[in-house]
Parts: sequence; C-alpha cells; structure tokens
Amino acid sequence: MAVVIAGSLWLSSQTTDPYSWMAFVVALVLSGATAALWTAKSVTRPLREIVQSIRAMNRGDFKRHIRKQRNDELGIAAAELDELRLRLGNDIAELRQHASQLRNVLASMAEGVIAVNAEGRLLLANETSRNLLEFSRSDWGNRPLVEVVRIRPLNDAVEECFETGAEVRTEFEISGVMRRTLDVRATPFPDDATAGVVLVLRDISQLRRLEAVQRDFVANVSHELKTPLSSIMACAETVRMSGEQIPKDLLNFIVRIEKDANRLDQLIIDLLNLARVESGKDAFDIRDIAVGELVTACVERFSTAATFRSIALRISPPDGPLFVRADSSGMRVILDNLIDNAIKYTSSGGHIIVRWFAEDDRVVIQVEDDGPGIAREDWGRVFERFYRVDKARSVETGGTGLGLAIVKHLTQTFRGTVGLTSELGKGSTFEVRVPLRRVANSPATPSQ
Repeated sequence: MAVVIAGSLWLSSQTTDPYSWMAFVVALVLSGATAALWTAKSVTRPLREIVQSIRAMNRGDFKRHIRKQRNDELGIAAAELDELRLRLGNDIAELRQHASQLRNVLASMAEGVIAVNAEGRLLLANETSRNLLEFSRSDWGNRPLVEVVRIRPLNDAVEECFETGAEVRTEFEISGVMRRTLDVRATPFPDDATAGVVLVLRDISQLRRLEAVQRDFVANVSHELKTPLSSIMACAETVRMSGEQIPKDLLNFIVRIEKDANRLDQLIIDLLNLARVESGKDAFDIRDIAVGELVTACVERFSTAATFRSIALRISPPDGPLFVRADSSGMRVILDNLIDNAIKYTSSGGHIIVRWFAEDDRVVIQVEDDGPGIAREDWGRVFERFYRVDKARSVETGGTGLGLAIVKHLTQTFRGTVGLTSELGKGSTFEVRVPLRRVANSPATPSQ
C-alpha cells in the first residue's frame, strides 16, 4: 500500500497525462494478480501433496513422503501428518507381520482352534478345526457357531463357558465322513474388555480305540482267569476241609494257596469292575439318593472290620438330609472303597470319620483317617490304577491298587470330582464331590 501511494504521488508530480495514469493502474493490477497467484500456489501445492498422501494411505500405501515447504501452520500440519504416516506405516506393517505369524502357527497346529465373540459368532477357525467339524472356509464368515456347526455338546460348552466365566472341558463323538471322538476345551478370553470364547479341539479317536482294545483285553483275560482260579480255590478249600490229618507244613501251603487265590480273585473282580466303568456302556440306574442313608449303611457294613482292628469308625452328618443324583450301587462302591482303604491303612487304636455336607452346588463326602499319610508328590497319582504309595504295605493288607481308580472313574461318571489332602504322620482325607440334588422326589423312586 505504501508503494502504491508513493508511486501515485510521484506520478502526479511528474505528469498529468491520463495514459500514464492508465498504464500505472494496469501495471498495478497485474502485479497484484501475480502476487495473488504466487500466494495461491504456495498454499495449494502443499495442500495438494497432503491430499495425495492421504489418498495413498487410504489405499494402503504409506511410502508417499510429504515435503515441508512452509514454516507456517500449514507447514507444521504437513510435517505432523508425515510423521503420522510413518508411525501408521510401521504399526500396520508390524500388525501384518503378527497376523501372518498367527496364520502360520494356526495352520501348522494339530489341534483345531475356534474363536467366537460375545454374540456367538465365529471370529476365527483354523484349517484343522474345519476338517474335524467338516465345514468349509466360506461357511463361517461372521456367522453364529450354532448355524455353522450343529453339534449340541460343542454349543453347550460355549454357553456354559459364557455363563460361568471358567474353563469347560467336554468329550463327545461326531459322525460324518469319519466317526471321531473329540476332546474340547472352552476358555474365556483373558481380556475382560472383550467377551468371547476360544475352543481348542483335539482328535482323540485313536486314543479311545486303543483304550477300548485294552479294556476288552483285560476283561477277556479276567474272565478266562476266573474259571481256573475258582477251581484252584475250590480244590484248596476241599483239601483243607477234608477232615483228614494233614501235615502242618502242607496245611500252611494250602492256606497260602487259598490266601493268594482270594487276593487274585479280588484283583480280577476289580479289573472287571474298572473295565465296566471305563467302557461307559454300563446301564446305571440314575435316581435321587439320600446320602445319609447310603453312608450309614456303608459304615454299618464295615463296623465289624473296624472293631476287629480296634479302629473307631464314626460319622459326622449335616443338619439336614442331602440328596445326590447318581446310581446307588455306584455310590456304594465309591464309599466301600474309600472306607475299606482307610481301615487297611489305619493302625490299631486309630480313628476314621465319614462326613458329608453341602458346598455351593455340590455334596462333599469326606473320609478322614489318622493313618501314616501320603507325601504331596504322590497326591496326583494315588488315583492311578495299580499305583501304590507303600507297595509292601499294600501286599500285606491285600490291596489290589485298583480301588481308588474305580472311585475316580465312577465319580466322573456321576459328573463329580475326587481329591485328597494329607500330611505325613497325621493322616489323609479323601474327598468326593458330586452334584447336589436340591429338590428330590424320593430316594427310593427313580426320577423320569
């Protein structure tokens, strides 16, 4: 403006020619237009680069650099956007690398992996899971699991995991191109902010087939052994009871034969019972059972054996009656094995207490003794078949090493769990937890 005014004053002092004035105005307009055009270009050029860079990022290209051409606010915005471009590019590249690694890991797993969100829709399913459950890649895109995989036990496991917020394990058979047995573990997402469930599926068909072959072999061999063993026991008893004068040494041999034959017979009975329980084909009479009546009857059966060994066997009942949903003969076998085991390993003058009570949705049955106790490293193995903490003592007491294994499998059949707490020199407490039947019809009447 000062230049324009100065030019006007100078021109007015030099001439009054109107053409000179017109030329001056034209020059002034042209210079203003040139200055405006230069200013516009200096603004639009960086704006154009910013727009092009944003479009490139929108296409997934984060390599387009934005040059800083100005030092004003527009230049600062361009620099900040370029820095944001670099950070986003690095972050997205890292995410793509992690996603690729995850895909490779999931593809190489022998287990099937499925993830569902809070609405039960599939988020992820690796190739192994699709092969096990026989659905294709195109079937599951953001669809509910119940629509893609119509397998009731699998969907029940997901629902239970959502309801309880805890890990759920189940096992079931599916029929398709191949008949399979699947072991499924449903686990909630560890992140509390995101609700969902991860399913890990493992094909255990071959393992179950081998176990079935093993059970059949044990059962067949046990049946075959039972006939000659019964003959040996009968012959030994006949000779001993013949009334003839038998030399003392020979009588000792006969008594030893009878003792070992009886022990072998008990072993065969336990093997057959265990094979029957593990097969899952045994028809249990599931009904509402009064735990108090069951425990009292069992304690009465073992009272003579406890008295003979000078052991105090008593019960500690709850305030009111408790019922469980199970098979009465199976529950009787569980209690018989626990109490018999406690009597065998409790010294003369010891005490055994059988108590039962309700805890949450379970009935807890405990058999506590003050025997020698069990070391902590053996707690997890005492329910294995043929495992003995003290092998010499087991032979002396006539134990077969199968009683606690039978207890474990029967308890699991009734949807319960077993446990043990013990301290060396102070005794052991074996614990069975089975579902509580809160509303029972009658312990003697089977429920439909």
